[in-house]
Amino acid sequence: MDPTELTVVGARAAIAAGELSPVELLDAVLQRIADRNDELRAYLLVDEDGAREAARAAEAAAREGDDRPLLGIPICVKDVIDVAGMPTTAGAAHWRREPAVDAGAFAPDRAVEVAAH
Repeated sequence: MDPTELTVVGARAAIAAGELSPVELLDAVLQRIADRNDELRAYLLVDEDGAREAARAAEAAAREGDDRPLLGIPICVKDVIDVAGMPTTAGAAHWRREPAVDAGAFAPDRAVEVAAH
């Protein structure tokens, strides 16, 4: 099974069943990006360290029974959405900013908080 060929639903089911770990899924996705990004130029920045940290945390959470619907699924954030510590460029060659806080559309810590209310 090539994890990069799975749908989100299929990947989440494989993670929940213990057939695929979030770290294995991330490794496959990062390899696909490395293999194709020179040609496709789809990613300006790939936060491998942050992604690996999140995948390891998701793997631990899954082992503890966490069954959130997107747990362990790697995401891509369009560069028009502020993510603290990552450049926002809006695809412009001569414009960028370094946001200090996440946009409301990308707030991983708040997503859990909002879902709990």
